[in-house]
This record gives sequence, C-alpha cells and structure tokens, in this order.
Amino acid sequence: MTRASSFHDQQKKNRRAAPSAEFSVDRSRHLMSFLTMLGPSPDWNVGLSAEDLCTKECGWVQRVVQDMIPWDAGTDSGVSYE
Repeated sequence: MTRASSFHDQQKKNRRAAPSAEFSVDRSRHLMSFLTMLGPSPDWNVGLSAEDLCTKECGWVQRVVQDMIPWDAGTDSGVSYE
C-alpha cells in the first residue's frame, strides 16, 4: 500500500455517514415527531413535532426536507460544556 492510498483510506474511515432512520407508518400512525441533542451541549437540540406524512390525496410523502433551528432548552447556564 502506498502512502497516498493509506491517507485516502484513513480519510474514508473518518467520514461520518449521514444520519438516517427507518420506521413504519400507516393510516392511524402517520405523524412523525423526533428530538435530537446537538452535542457536546446537553441542552441544545433540534426536532420536529407532528410532521404529517400523509398527503391530501391519501398517498405518502416520499421525502421531507426541513430547515431546523437549534433550540436551547436552558437546562444549564454554564459557560462551558464540561
């Protein structure tokens, strides 16, 4: 293995996969909600509440793209993350 390919392999290992999730929906459970922490802070988070995955034509949304604004839950008033 050459030095260049070794560096390239290391770069691949350091990349993070895009976050993803898989879940089931049906006619009675078609709203999606989630909340996730933005580390390293324990009180910053983003999320969605009751995102309807059912279309007006009784079909299913194929993709959801949403700008999310970080929210400070205010549980820690410290000046550092330690």
